[in-house]
Order: sequence, then structure tokens, then C-alpha cells
Amino acid sequence: MLYCQSRKQIFQINPLLVSSLVLILNVAFSSLIFLVLFPEPEYGNSLVFDSRLEEFLIVVVFVPLLETLIFQSWILKWLLNSTKRRWLSILLGAVFFGISHWYSVPYVFKTFLSGIMYNTLYLVTREQSRRAFWYVAFTHMAFNLIAFIWQ
Repeated sequence: MLYCQSRKQIFQINPLLVSSLVLILNVAFSSLIFLVLFPEPEYGNSLVFDSRLEEFLIVVVFVPLLETLIFQSWILKWLLNSTKRRWLSILLGAVFFGISHWYSVPYVFKTFLSGIMYNTLYLVTREQSRRAFWYVAFTHMAFNLIAFIWQ
């Protein structure tokens, strides 16, 4: 359990519950964007893999670890130190995350929203736990696994 102190009250935050909420919201936003607003098949990425195993290892395991390292451990921390404003750091970090997924405009928008969620999850869990990296990485892996199975 994480404990957050807010002005005069202390409350518990379960990081697994927060990670689950981020995952559910991410799936819901992705479904809304890609199934309702932009149902054309142009939203996917253009990466080509030799096998499903290679795709799984790269998309579900390696990429979430790398992106968590780059976008939360490095860029978000740098933005926090530079701006001293949490929400500005979250939004700017999400912009970088979205732009790095330039497969289509809807995909950039969707990953911008994911970036907001992952950055927020990172900050919420980082304040109370040294495992923030892993909460974000595993949540991202779970989302990519759903997308991998879904396709």
C-alpha cells in the first residue's frame, strides 16, 4: 500500500489498483479512438516482424521496458527538475511519448493519452515506492499484450 498525504488527511493508495485503473482506461480510450472515432485500419504501426514470437518479445516485453526507461525514468524526471510543475511535466512528457509513436494522427493522440496515464502512474507510485518503474512497465506490458492478442 502507498500512503499519500494531502493537506490534512492521509489515505492509502494500492499501486496495483491504480495500475489496473490505468490499464482499463487505456483499453477504453484505445477502443473508443480506434473502433468508434477512427475505425479505418490506418491507425496501426508499420513494423514488420519475422514471427509472432519475435513480435511478442519486442512489442510486449522489450518496448515497454525501453519506453518506461526513456519516457518516465529519464524524460519525466528531467521535466520535473526543469519545470518544477507536475502537470506540465506530465503533459510535456506525454507529448514526447505521443510524437514518438508517429504512425498516424489518431495513434499519436491515443499514445498522448497513454503517456498522461503512464506519467501519472509513475509519479503517484514514485512518491511512495521505489518500484514505480515496474508498475508502469508492467501496466504498459499488459496493455501491449491485450493489443497483441486483439490483432
